[in-house]
Parts: sequence; C-alpha cells; structure tokens
Amino acid sequence: MQHDRLSVQVMRCSVVESVHSIKVVIVSSSGEVLESWGDVDTLVYPHNAIKAML
Repeated sequence: MQHDRLSVQVMRCSVVESVHSIKVVIVSSSGEVLESWGDVDTLVYPHNAIKAML
C-alpha cells in the first residue's frame, strides 16, 4: 500500500531549523513491497544510514 510522503521538522527552540523528506519501504523476506511512504522509486544515497547494517 502506497502512502503520502512523510517529513520531519528539526526544531531549535521554537524555530524550524530544517525539514527532511522521508522515504520508507517495508518489504517481505521475498522482496514484496508491503507498505511504502513517499516516492520510493527515486535513487537515493544512504550515506551513514546503513552503517548499522554492515
């Protein structure tokens, strides 16, 4: 099921410091997409986000 995109606002005191768009995909062990949020077909570079998986 495809859902609308998600975003996160980083606040400093009462000021929005930055806004980040979030792309999320939940897949089954066979690779079937179960749930997704945002444009999940766009190429992204995960940088440090995958260090925990290495």
